[in-house]
Amino acid sequence: MIERGTRWWGLVVCLAALSPAASAQDTPQRPTPANDPGTWIGAVDYPVDALTAHAQGAVGFTLTIDPSGAVTGCKIASSSGSQSLDQQTCHLLIQRARFDVVAPGTAPRSFSSRLRWVLPAQAPVEPPMEVPSQPTNSIGAAELTVGSDGLVKACAPFEHPYLNVAAPPDLCSSFPVGSRYSRPTVHAGKPVRRRVRIQMTIDTGLIPGA
Repeated sequence: MIERGTRWWGLVVCLAALSPAASAQDTPQRPTPANDPGTWIGAVDYPVDALTAHAQGAVGFTLTIDPSGAVTGCKIASSSGSQSLDQQTCHLLIQRARFDVVAPGTAPRSFSSRLRWVLPAQAPVEPPMEVPSQPTNSIGAAELTVGSDGLVKACAPFEHPYLNVAAPPDLCSSFPVGSRYSRPTVHAGKPVRRRVRIQMTIDTGLIPGA
């Protein structure tokens, strides 16, 4: 999250307390982000070793910016307590952060802020599902309504439920409304709609030793 009056919230990390290091007399040269700070660091950037160690915390940093707006240097002003998080912060900011362009020959500018790394929320633990020792057979089906133009007009589960399947496939997701199922259709020379039933069988058995 970069914070300057308005806040932009991120999924895992956030930049905060925006405070460019330029003095008041240098205000015209104060660097301004040229790309969305929300794209600088994202959820997928959390270092694996920091995740394993459950490390999180705020990193204070100062960037050095050249006249073209590129970041040419990064120093850690205050550590998160995790070397991995500190190093990842500078590595990514040098790669991704961009600022406004100023006249060639302008002295390098600096930009100071903080970034807070927050561990991703853990998915709730679901209790195990008891399965029978004997192989089971499950049947699922969906019914499509296909227009005379060959496009899917509707899709809904039909008749047979899935049994003993933790995450059954969604047949309707394979045939979303508006997708093409076939060529336009006619019967006796007149456009007709069709009802199409799709059925799937799932056989489930235990693997010894699993």
